[in-house]
Amino acid sequence: MTLRVPFIEFAPTVKRVLGIADAYISAHPGGSLVTSASADSATVVVAVCRETTEEAKVQLERQGLAAWNGAWAVDGSIEDELAPPFPAHVAAVAYRTSEDRPGLWVDAFDGAPSEVAVLEAMYDEFIKSGQIDPLPFEAFIEKAKVNVVILSPEEQAAFITQKKAEPC
Repeated sequence: MTLRVPFIEFAPTVKRVLGIADAYISAHPGGSLVTSASADSATVVVAVCRETTEEAKVQLERQGLAAWNGAWAVDGSIEDELAPPFPAHVAAVAYRTSEDRPGLWVDAFDGAPSEVAVLEAMYDEFIKSGQIDPLPFEAFIEKAKVNVVILSPEEQAAFITQKKAEPC
């Protein structure tokens, strides 16, 4: 069983739920994966944070936990723990407006949407909200001169990882 908690609540949760003071830290896209478990429990407490492993270790030690390199997993695999809690594909659509500047519409999808599915979601939202007068979908797309970008969870993580690797 895996208990996901925000990093800020990790140390108190480990002490309360597991009754121990050990944590394991490993690199994770965009930061660190922090886990804790007791040898006789089937529970793993997991948090993902933006801090580097060194920064996370310092914070955990300030909160009374000993921090080690590694990661706990119940079934021998940490794939579930590494996955984002809400893996979403983010879609953005740039479009022409009647104003001086272009519009930008952004939404998130549970699975990988097609460009048409993204545009249909945007069109439906605009119709329902009254942002546009009802017109055929094809006419809307032609008039708006759209540009669609879809980012997978992996692409989003790569952006974060790249930013952390670049010198400031």
